[in-house]
Amino acid sequence: MIRIGNPIIENQEGKTTLKAFISNDAEGVNEWLWYSTDDAYGKYFCQEVADAFVLPMILRAVKTHQNIVVESSMSEKLFYNLNDSVFYAVTKAYQKKYGKHHEEIVKVECDNLVSNVFTPTAVGTGCSLGVDSFAVLKHHFLSEDCPRSYKITHIALFNAGAYGHIDVEGARHSFERERDKTKMFADSLGLPFVWVDSNVRSFFPEGSFDWCHTYLNMGIVLSMQKLWKKYLYASSVSIDYFEFSVDFCGHYEPYLLPHLSTEVTELVPASMNMRRSDKVKYISTEKIVQENLNVCLKEQSANTPGIERYQGNYLNCGRCQKCLRTMLQLDILGVLNDFSKIIDLEEWPKLKDRYIAEVIVNKSDSLMLKDLHESMLEHDYLIPEASKTYVKCMTSKRYAKRMRWKRRFHRILNRLKK
Repeated sequence: MIRIGNPIIENQEGKTTLKAFISNDAEGVNEWLWYSTDDAYGKYFCQEVADAFVLPMILRAVKTHQNIVVESSMSEKLFYNLNDSVFYAVTKAYQKKYGKHHEEIVKVECDNLVSNVFTPTAVGTGCSLGVDSFAVLKHHFLSEDCPRSYKITHIALFNAGAYGHIDVEGARHSFERERDKTKMFADSLGLPFVWVDSNVRSFFPEGSFDWCHTYLNMGIVLSMQKLWKKYLYASSVSIDYFEFSVDFCGHYEPYLLPHLSTEVTELVPASMNMRRSDKVKYISTEKIVQENLNVCLKEQSANTPGIERYQGNYLNCGRCQKCLRTMLQLDILGVLNDFSKIIDLEEWPKLKDRYIAEVIVNKSDSLMLKDLHESMLEHDYLIPEASKTYVKCMTSKRYAKRMRWKRRFHRILNRLKK
């Protein structure tokens, strides 16, 4: 079983930490799971309920087929939704992919259920300064057509694992650098800024962050139920692609987030009515975006051994995969040069032709590439002759065979990591 001990709060050197001891019998894990912030917002940490520690353990429980035992209290609504629906849905997705069938569905056990314990008032959203977070910010703060109860009052940034998991200290330093940038941005908008550091990613040694990020980030949100009345989670996947995917929790967030909410904190999937290309178009003319957009993977790359660190001074390196797909979308819209102050465009002329060819050839393998290709068609984007030549090369039998083996190798490798 997975046992969650009583949450406790500690104060030390201007920081407040909420933590609980986790025992995971099947995986031999006995470790403190903690969340930490400055004292100003540490007062919103909730030791009265263990909800913040239950959420990250959901996938561990399903994967290892263990019940979760909560020694303290938890929210009655969350308890009900997990046992009535979430565990069943996620387990079925695992069974469909891996073929491991169990007669009994795992569950959470808790003898002390509570409801309506807190009276929060804040409406928050995470702000990595990326496309997804800017789309949420524009609709729920900059625009006038947002209902008042969904208007953003606070900006947040969490260290839930997005900055890497191999070099833990490097990831923490990256988070701190990004935290400083987001704090300056929040100040420019006149919005309070909330940050939370955590070791939650250490409980997920698997390489991919795509399968667990919603659970980990929302666990951090529920650590502060005294603060958050609503929390808008910027979705990276349009609702058009809804499915219960073991590998991508973002695909089923419209179902998941309401079922991870509690009586006092509503978790809201935001901007799910837009594809990524729609979001880029929606935000691209805003000066605040042209000066602050940060989509780059350079911080994550810096914490991965064997990957060269970007040495330039730009906010976005213009070389990584996230930069390339954003640059191409901005180029499709004809506004790429408007971002020349924050994106290093030096290598773009050399990379553009081949990247366009990669999008065309691999559009069936990735929703992001499929979206880019559809956007090219919708905007009558002119395909360079050099890209067409690359496409012919990439679709040759020899090249296609090599890529099939490469993709097969990576699928096997990812499966072994899980």
